[in-house]
Amino acid sequence: MKIFSGVFLLIVSSCYAVESRDSRPINTPSTSEMSKDAQIDMILVYNKFRQFFGEITQVGNMHQLRYYPELEATARRVRTCQHQNHGANYRIIFFPTDENKKFSSSFKEYQESRIKNPTKNLDKALKSLSESLMDIYVSDPITSELLNPLQTRIGCAYFSKPCILGPSTKFLLGEGFPKGVCALGPLGTGYAKGKSGALGSQCLGEKTINELCIEKEITGVSNVAGWWMITLWFTLLMSL
Repeated sequence: MKIFSGVFLLIVSSCYAVESRDSRPINTPSTSEMSKDAQIDMILVYNKFRQFFGEITQVGNMHQLRYYPELEATARRVRTCQHQNHGANYRIIFFPTDENKKFSSSFKEYQESRIKNPTKNLDKALKSLSESLMDIYVSDPITSELLNPLQTRIGCAYFSKPCILGPSTKFLLGEGFPKGVCALGPLGTGYAKGKSGALGSQCLGEKTINELCIEKEITGVSNVAGWWMITLWFTLLMSL
């Protein structure tokens, strides 16, 4: 009996060891926190993305995103990318894997620019990265959550292993698997109304040097169709 128990434990331990080294995509991966550098990079890129979109489409009240550890904790509780489980004061999005070639190329250019000559090349690299993000995010009303002008907070986490998309999310990122998950806040329902005008012209209070509004108060949620039409129009504009 003792011999049988010992063999059983050995088999279980071996299976666990194989599983722990397995890098194949899974349905329920665990998550890990982002480094400070990764947080800074993400905020820079996503705010440039929002700035670029706001300038082109004349969204006068596009707000800057700031990193919130509380939302990172929310993101770390996400255990699947089969669907999006939004909360009362946050929305869930997935961000792309490095397998997306255009995004990877642009992000590499951005990282190299930060190291080699940040003052000269950074803006160009960020714009290139923003354009590649457009291809990924603006193609669908769900992924355009990142462009909601009244969302002001974000927190993200990496998946420990590639995550398998479900029927309702498989079209979000195209080829490959999501690299991680973000929680956006403080709005938890629908899309906020974008006010028409030059970027920064409709801010309720202060704004950044890049003309993004700084959070003051968030009120009102508008219809999804109207905001989706803006993102659809921009997608068509970029394809010309």
